Amino acid sequence: MPAANKISCFQLTALLVAGVLPTALLVVPTNTAVYAGNNFWAPLTIAWLLASLLCYLFTAPACFRPVWSLLAGENNGGRRWGQVICNLMLVIYFILSSSVVLREFVDLMGTIYLRNTPVWLVAVTLLLVVDYGLRVGLLPVARINGLAVSLTLVIVVTVVVADLHALDLEFLRPQFSHWPGLLRGSLLPLGWMSETILFSLLLGYFLSDPRQIRLAGLLALLLDYLLLLFVNFATIGLFGAEVSARMIFPAFNLIRETRLETLSFFERTDALFMAVWVLGMAFKLAVFMSCAKLCLLRAVQLSDYRFCLLPCGLLILALALYGWENISALLQFSNLTVPPYLLFYNIVFLLAVYLFSRLGGKKQEG
Repeated sequence: MPAANKISCFQLTALLVAGVLPTALLVVPTNTAVYAGNNFWAPLTIAWLLASLLCYLFTAPACFRPVWSLLAGENNGGRRWGQVICNLMLVIYFILSSSVVLREFVDLMGTIYLRNTPVWLVAVTLLLVVDYGLRVGLLPVARINGLAVSLTLVIVVTVVVADLHALDLEFLRPQFSHWPGLLRGSLLPLGWMSETILFSLLLGYFLSDPRQIRLAGLLALLLDYLLLLFVNFATIGLFGAEVSARMIFPAFNLIRETRLETLSFFERTDALFMAVWVLGMAFKLAVFMSCAKLCLLRAVQLSDYRFCLLPCGLLILALALYGWENISALLQFSNLTVPPYLLFYNIVFLLAVYLFSRLGGKKQEG
């Protein structure tokens, strides 16, 4: 790949954040409120520490280079079927995950803002935007995404600081009765954070300096952890754990309740956040579809990916619109099915790929 098309460590970090944060902000605050209550910080910390440890191990050169070799067909002991199966499994994962992302976007927009707009029109619009971005190339997408992620950081920190005076300290006091649920509450954020590992290994292919893959992954995990911690701190402190557990999207209720007293002319904080969040969802979907495109090219050895974007987009659209009856079914699916699904692909599957690549490499040497 030409050096001009490579992305920087900052751009990769921003892409990794965009691949996790937009949907994690929707579901994780409710999940931690349900299972951990006022101890919201504990499952988030457990998830972050475990994900960081796994990222540190998987992004070591001795680990990611054999994985790269197997997925690219360079070091599989002459067995192309291993490369095809691994890449096709990843394609299935990214297409299914993209459908969940698209449905979450459609449900939130239809529930809060676009109540009279057909859901298929909202979904098609987002897919067309993402399709255009992927046809332009990853580097322009990474540049714009870096600005969007930076703006998101500023908005989240500003909202939390603006709400400090309204927080009830009683809501933030630890409750020891919730400690048994901490491990269960850490599974969902761990599943989302573990996506950073797989994204790092795949999108690291476009990094100008592959030695910075580990740094980008660890920085992205730290940013995810801090932002989720800030949002959970503010939602629990403002609404309480019991009320937050009954909310569908506590983060957006938090944004709508925020008033910037020093900027009294700016009455709709949620409008600015919503604009940035919509961009974030587009970039998140672009990350998933970029990874799906890369794995599909390697599996079937295509020279051009553009013609496969439309079939993949139609499949994602069909799964998103007909996969779940309503938003309640989607949230139940996310809480029960998503954690083992994410943990399998982002940890167990990666470990299996690494072991298979090492086995193939040794047989080839022999």
